[in-house]
Amino acid sequence: NEKGRYLGEFGGKAWDALTVRRLLTHTGGLPALPPTDVIRRGFPRATGRLARLQLHSEPGTHFRYSDTGFILLAELIRRVSGQPLDRFLSERLVQPLGMRDTAFHPGASMLPRVAPTEVVNGQLLHGTVHDENARLLGGVAGHAGLFSTADDLARFCRMLVEGGRWEGRQVFKASTIRSLLMPLQAGQTIRSLGWDMASPFSRTLAPFFPIGSVGHTGFTGTALWIDPGTKPYLILLTNRVHPYGKG
Repeated sequence: NEKGRYLGEFGGKAWDALTVRRLLTHTGGLPALPPTDVIRRGFPRATGRLARLQLHSEPGTHFRYSDTGFILLAELIRRVSGQPLDRFLSERLVQPLGMRDTAFHPGASMLPRVAPTEVVNGQLLHGTVHDENARLLGGVAGHAGLFSTADDLARFCRMLVEGGRWEGRQVFKASTIRSLLMPLQAGQTIRSLGWDMASPFSRTLAPFFPIGSVGHTGFTGTALWIDPGTKPYLILLTNRVHPYGKG
């Protein structure tokens, strides 16, 4: 935290133990979901209201999956880099890896290949993020909203298992990738920075991969799991919330 170095609104004594690492491992003590009325204000205004939320636990002591923390991480990226999350991600990851079908707002050419999700207010969402708070943030958020394909995600996975290299270029430092995939104790679970390793959320896929593998599942029916040691990876893109035409 360093007294609110990145997010000044979190500079009070109550937030001394809140760190970027704890946000990335969901041990920051923040609520799982932020209040919708706060998110509706948009950023940077919402940051001050989030800084007044009551902690559910002392930072660093318990694991609780928190959309709130990852929403704040997107605002942190904007302040540190001077770029909104979508532009930052495009310049640092999407473009260098040639991920042509990865975006927060799918273009018209992508829509025929985008799976609709569910009916909201009588309208089937198609090319619009499923998560309500992400929609309130204009579709660009740290916790939800990115559209992609198996081909593009395979490029991302291959870059990770090759230590940050892609097509002969070092996209990320090898030390950065090692830090990203390092096991960390997160309350009663094992996480790495942004990834799951051994938690209640990992039970569907982790048993099929060696210890030390990382991955993530998604509410709408997506999953990605990687074994950095032997380099296989699994990408699953399904849609479990589709109304099957009955919505």
